[in-house]
Amino acid sequence: MSKEVVDQNEPMQTRRRVRKASHSREMLTALEDRVVNLEESVGNMKETLELVEGRTDGFDSMEEQLRDFVLDSLGANAEKLNDLVNSTTEKLAERDEYLEEMVLAMKKEMEELKGELMIFKVALSNGMLSSKPKQQAMDVPKPEKFKGARSARDVDNFLWEMEQYFRAMGIEDDAIKVNTASIYFTDVALLWWRRRSTDEKRGGNAIGTWEEFQRELRKQFYPQYAEKEARAKLHRLTQQGTVREYVQAFSELMLQISDLSEKEAFYWFENGLKPWAKHELRRQGITELTIAMAEAESFVELGPTKDKFESSQPNGKGNGERNHKKDEEGHSDDGHSTDSTSGNEKPRDVKRVTDSSSGNERPRDAKQRSNNPRDKRKKIKCFLCQGPHMLRKCPKRSIMSAIQKKDEPK
Repeated sequence: MSKEVVDQNEPMQTRRRVRKASHSREMLTALEDRVVNLEESVGNMKETLELVEGRTDGFDSMEEQLRDFVLDSLGANAEKLNDLVNSTTEKLAERDEYLEEMVLAMKKEMEELKGELMIFKVALSNGMLSSKPKQQAMDVPKPEKFKGARSARDVDNFLWEMEQYFRAMGIEDDAIKVNTASIYFTDVALLWWRRRSTDEKRGGNAIGTWEEFQRELRKQFYPQYAEKEARAKLHRLTQQGTVREYVQAFSELMLQISDLSEKEAFYWFENGLKPWAKHELRRQGITELTIAMAEAESFVELGPTKDKFESSQPNGKGNGERNHKKDEEGHSDDGHSTDSTSGNEKPRDVKRVTDSSSGNERPRDAKQRSNNPRDKRKKIKCFLCQGPHMLRKCPKRSIMSAIQKKDEPK
């Protein structure tokens, strides 16, 4: 029975082996085909690689040629490019400077406009614009700008002009006064104010009142020992030219001395005058400085005429014995003494003319020579503010009067 089963299984196993063998042959054939295809692909890749390598060599040569061309072009145009870059840079720098100047000018103008707007607001709140015409408010002259010169006279003049401007515009608030005055700073003064404002922002001492502003300004721009030097110059000052020139020089020095008393100022003013001018003040009995300086203007033209007459007068019998002592006692150089003048009468302005018939000199009254253009009096001009008025009408005369008020008992 077992043999029969074995005999039946043998054909089946044989068929299985045949099938496996045929399947293996098919796989081997397919593998051979794949290997052939792979070899063909590798061959094609080699050809492609050789082609790419050839093209790469061409690119390398082209790159070298292009590099040489670029270097040659840059070398030829390097100077032109440098010049172009430099000129462009200069133009941009000039334009930047111009724009910066324009911005600074616009800022400055805006600050001035803000200050004027603030002034008009204050004036409007005080009822100034409503009670007075607008044209009158607009006609107030603006003070001159302060450049920061280390001169006591310039500092005092600037502060005085600002106070007059505040009074005319009706400004009473200290903060507005300080802001308005700072608008008129320029050059060195503007730099100082910018530095001062920066210090305030960093926690420095702020200027709150107009008095503090004046004190800081004088502390910064007043020359060191200016008051002592002015006092020394005042003691040495003497009249060398006209009385007007002497009064102007004396006033400039006097305004630089804060503690100069009325009595001391009058003493040095009278002491520096020429004998004839000193005698005239004593003859009129003037003891106040402001009156003496105002009256000196009335005979300011007498000085050069008398000096000229003194140098040209011959030494005759009547004048040969005149000495310096008589001049001190009241004799003037034109032959008039104190006995010949009465009351408040002023000495006459006398010149000598030559008589054509006798050849002798004779006096000629000022009224008789008024038709001569050369003898006409110069145009009236105040020596303090250079205005077309005499000293007695000068608005700055109040500063001199303040010195007298300090010495008066309270």
